[in-house]
Amino acid sequence: MTLMKLNRKKFLFIGCSTIKKNAALFRLLLARYLVQERHEVHLLLEDDPVNRDWVAKKIPGVQTHYLSVKPLLELVIERRRLIKQIQPDIVHILGIGVQNVLTMPILSKPSSPVYIPDLDELMSAKASSLARRLLNRYLEEQALRISQTVICASQFLVEHLSHRHGRDRNQFLELPYAYDPESFATCQLLADKIRSNYRHRKIVVYMGTLCKEYQSDQVLKLAENMQEYRQNLVFLIIGNGSNFNLNKQWVLQRKLGDFVFFLGYIPEDNVSSYLKAADVLLFPIKDNRQNKARCPNKTFQYIAANRPIVTNKVGEVERALGSDAYYYDFDSIESFKKAVIAALADSHHYTSSRPLSLYTWEKRTIDYQRWLSNIGLI
Repeated sequence: MTLMKLNRKKFLFIGCSTIKKNAALFRLLLARYLVQERHEVHLLLEDDPVNRDWVAKKIPGVQTHYLSVKPLLELVIERRRLIKQIQPDIVHILGIGVQNVLTMPILSKPSSPVYIPDLDELMSAKASSLARRLLNRYLEEQALRISQTVICASQFLVEHLSHRHGRDRNQFLELPYAYDPESFATCQLLADKIRSNYRHRKIVVYMGTLCKEYQSDQVLKLAENMQEYRQNLVFLIIGNGSNFNLNKQWVLQRKLGDFVFFLGYIPEDNVSSYLKAADVLLFPIKDNRQNKARCPNKTFQYIAANRPIVTNKVGEVERALGSDAYYYDFDSIESFKKAVIAALADSHHYTSSRPLSLYTWEKRTIDYQRWLSNIGLI
């Protein structure tokens, strides 16, 4: 990674939950390249075996501080104590939630670190109840009031929040998600084995959280509509979620158990093999305010797999995929089916035109450091 000469700084990344449940923690891969640039990097994470294993494998050279699950007040006090002990120059807050916003100081002192909230969703548009929407709106307002610098995962978020708060757009960094080349470096052997398990059948893969808000049920309706292809086709569903058991029951009731397979959560390094093994990757995403604000992490994992992608023209997904994707009308299962059939026909000779080097975490770290340099923080 080549950058202008920069002052070495001490970074602290703070995240909630686990890498298995919270995609925002994939942002921690920025730390790998900050360490290579000889910055001092600390992580403050929930103490969980999944987190410990992932950090040890993926981010050598960082100093990680693990906190056990505690009541909210105790957790915030412990976090603030560690911040005071570490004395970072920059505190990068991964996601806007109660824990993270309360960790940020209401009043900053001249000796305080710079706090940078990192938003990957418009939480006030996501909540199902009015009370939750109001709480999320308050958390967004509070985070932006405290901090003069903000990272957003989408162009929509940058434009929406800078306009809503009357802020200079230069105070915002648009930093989409990315993919990790290391996860794809050795995946072909397992991919070939996966393909052999299904012999002559083509493989259609959906990866994502199984819940109503992420439109995973549309994949099941598609499978039901494509039963005439069940001898030559198989659907693999990767991921957990609140609808996991309900979706499995739905498939069994319709006697689709030999056509639609639920694989559950698969670790990142193995999931790349399933993506590479696919003939087609599915990515239904509804065109609404919530999804325009998102930058789904799997967008770039899908791109790295170099397989045909069937999706919708929405926000960061369309910006990343451009003309490479097979788009369909979200409200029409028949349109979805036609797009999948077209993608399957092209799968044998498909090659993405996307320049993969632009979608790596190394490239995102270059952009991150350049922005920090431009605003005078490094």
